[in-house]
Amino acid sequence: MKPSSIKYTIYIDQYPFSTKLNQLQLIISATAKINSDSNSNSCSNKEFDNTTSESSDYVKLSLSSKSLYGRFIRRVLVDSVPISISNELLDKSLGAISDSHTSQSFIGINIPIYNKNVIIDLDFSLLLNSNPSTTNYNSICSQKPSSGLSKAKLAGIIISCCAVAIAITVATVVTIKKKRNLKKEIKVFYNKLVAMK
Repeated sequence: MKPSSIKYTIYIDQYPFSTKLNQLQLIISATAKINSDSNSNSCSNKEFDNTTSESSDYVKLSLSSKSLYGRFIRRVLVDSVPISISNELLDKSLGAISDSHTSQSFIGINIPIYNKNVIIDLDFSLLLNSNPSTTNYNSICSQKPSSGLSKAKLAGIIISCCAVAIAITVATVVTIKKKRNLKKEIKVFYNKLVAMK
């Protein structure tokens, strides 16, 4: 067992199997969740690996920079005898939750028929990721909350405002010049009119 792991031992008493061909499937739910307010831009990811080792299956539930790592040993004690078993991922059939703040996985431990009892060992570890789940291609990430307008929209608004301000200034200057010119022409016309009398 790795350091900083939490070990679970599951003990199952007799079970009334209907035939000798039956088996029991123990379903383990592993869930990692973060508060949606604490990290508004988070990512989740999950991996199930049953090929790395011949003796164990692994599930890794990642949320941003932390991972819940579960190890499911492929050997159990059935009536005090070590026996190989199989584990399977049941996420699709049981509807596991997967969003940017929650990562859930269901693992089925397939136990053959037994008479007295079964003892199953599994362990979980909480790890810090050197490779955060944001870099994984199959991660589910939340969108950063919009901080307002995009840079392109902001630039468009600023340019439009500047153009309108320039147009108003030019129109004002032209209007003032026309009024001055009109006043001058009226004064000249008045002076000519007075001179004619």
